[in-house]
Amino acid sequence: MVAALAAWPPSAKLHRLLGLALLATHQAAASMDNLVTRDNGPLATLPSCAIACLTADCPISNMTCVCEFEAYASTQDCLLNTCTLPEALFSNNATKTECHVPVRDESAKFNVMCLTLGLIAGATVVIRLGFKQFFSRSRSLESDDWIIFSCLPLGLACIILEVVGLTANGLGRDMWGLPRDNLMEFAKYFYVIQILYLILIALIKLSLCFFYLKIFTGRTTRILLWFMVVFHVGYCVGFAVGVVFQCIPIHYQWDRYDWENGPTAMGHCININAAGWGNGATNIISDFFLLGIPLSQIRKLKLHWKKKIGVALMFLTGAM
Repeated sequence: MVAALAAWPPSAKLHRLLGLALLATHQAAASMDNLVTRDNGPLATLPSCAIACLTADCPISNMTCVCEFEAYASTQDCLLNTCTLPEALFSNNATKTECHVPVRDESAKFNVMCLTLGLIAGATVVIRLGFKQFFSRSRSLESDDWIIFSCLPLGLACIILEVVGLTANGLGRDMWGLPRDNLMEFAKYFYVIQILYLILIALIKLSLCFFYLKIFTGRTTRILLWFMVVFHVGYCVGFAVGVVFQCIPIHYQWDRYDWENGPTAMGHCININAAGWGNGATNIISDFFLLGIPLSQIRKLKLHWKKKIGVALMFLTGAM
């Protein structure tokens, strides 16, 4: 449940969704007023790069064909690769509007999920720490407790930023119909949440490591656990620095989505999808280690086999 403090969409997918969603805004249409008009249907004012993408599957005048799901879906990469951002924004907006694509809004569901999981996770941590401090035999908090306690303000900050930052600026909605200012604000909040997420995940795993160090006394196991402590600190610092400087200059992280200045904005970004996959793979590998370490020790416990199964199920439940 503690892990729910860090619950939100993986960054690589969100970056991809943001890039595709940013293909259209209502303001972008204003920047295309000087395009040459063509007498070939409702999408007559599309730029030439978009015309080339659309006519790869259909005549531009055949809106029935253009609006077919497969034909229209196949133009997304083409628009991203061949058009400037303002051209792509205008083209996708014009096409979706002409095809009468409804704007979906699932933001309320996300907010309910986020607040519910956050409340459950936060309450669980508070109850655990309260019991340790006031009702346990030691009546004191140890290193793993203080680390998980530090997750509370970070988790609360993530929840607030997700609700007042991400969903308020488009998360859960089709962003092609959102104003430009919302898109840039979304990118700013998303940038901050990525950093908080990395720190939060690292702290949760460090808390588990220090908890294991209290209950497992084997020399090899303790060496492995201390290695995991160093690994997670390095992982957090390395990926956090990577996120901070994923675009140079830093403000290009959100300025690149500005349809007004996009064509002239100077900057570059790393391969964010590759970085996201790398982060995900690293997390999964460390999860297997943190799950495998306690499970490997169960066979050494002087317990009935039924109790050993119960202990294993406890760790597996925590992993889920």
